[in-house]
Amino acid sequence: MIMEELVYIYAVAELFRYNPLASRQLLASLENPASLFSMGDDELEAVSGIRGAAREMVNDSLLEKSLRELEWARSRGVSVLPITGDEYPPLLRECADAPVVLFYLGSSNLKEGLPVSIVGTRLASSYGREATARIVSGFAECKESQLLLSGGVKIVSGLAYGVDITAHKAALEMGLETIGVLPCGIDLIYPSRHRSIAKQMVKQGGIISEFPHGVGVRRWQFIKRNRIIAGLSAATIVAETRIKGGSMSTVEFANSYGREVYAVPGRLGDANSYGCNYLISRNVAQIFTDVSATEICNPQGGYAPAFGAQMNLFSFEDDKKEKILLSLKNNCALDIDSVCNLTGLPYGDVAALLLELELEGRVRLVHGGRYISVG
Repeated sequence: MIMEELVYIYAVAELFRYNPLASRQLLASLENPASLFSMGDDELEAVSGIRGAAREMVNDSLLEKSLRELEWARSRGVSVLPITGDEYPPLLRECADAPVVLFYLGSSNLKEGLPVSIVGTRLASSYGREATARIVSGFAECKESQLLLSGGVKIVSGLAYGVDITAHKAALEMGLETIGVLPCGIDLIYPSRHRSIAKQMVKQGGIISEFPHGVGVRRWQFIKRNRIIAGLSAATIVAETRIKGGSMSTVEFANSYGREVYAVPGRLGDANSYGCNYLISRNVAQIFTDVSATEICNPQGGYAPAFGAQMNLFSFEDDKKEKILLSLKNNCALDIDSVCNLTGLPYGDVAALLLELELEGRVRLVHGGRYISVG
């Protein structure tokens, strides 16, 4: 799309920045976006939605502001994706409240692959982190079967602390593309501590924002971010959340878009698990036990061809399990990174196997996120 046309589309989006549905309706009513800025007062009065402050904004200053924003993006390699363009994520385009324009920095083809969001609490427990890593590991094994659709599984999340960043890190380690959606301008990674991870994601996935550069974080922007996470994704999996956690809004959006929602069953009495258990008990989310038990990679689900190997969330090769047990028996309490170093196994595998061994009563989690062998 040529820059001139994009300037007009972005200007229309800016008229109703916080109401993308109004922007989309306005675009649909115009023969072309540029025509809005050549209308006289009487013609503007007849255009639906152009009243008050919006009417005052239809001027050359808005076009100049839009041009500056697009030139800033181009100078930094940021792609500007209008909803009318071919590069816009197709699943997100289906959502009535999808942003009219997205800012995207990355290497992933957003039109291909199977986007799956993994979301949850910022205060993730070891159970939540390990379950998240195991879910990603299951999708990585889907990829290795080479029976998935072109582009493979893409892990989508919000770059926040806890479950989000665990999902992104696991995807990077396991060779999956991962997409982070920001609640601020694309130049302001939030939280800033995750900037180095975001840089890796740009090379193996990407980062997305609907906000112009320089826009900082405000509480209400997290809700807007969550709708994009849900809209981008064929399915949303909640790994761990409290009953009033922010992830619950992502679930609401996903359900409203007609997407599959899954929740990992949590531990009884654990506040971090109340949200997932509530979603399952109210039939808001399907119970998630393993990748192959869902419709995410099932042809009946309409997302991707089936794959042959069964991906049980709590099963793995016995020899790898024995390596972990041996490392724990020969040492004092170890954290996951130490077990990885001693066994040579990937982080995702170790996290998943430790969770399985803990459920079997063969290891125990002690203070400081460390594990000991039992018996």
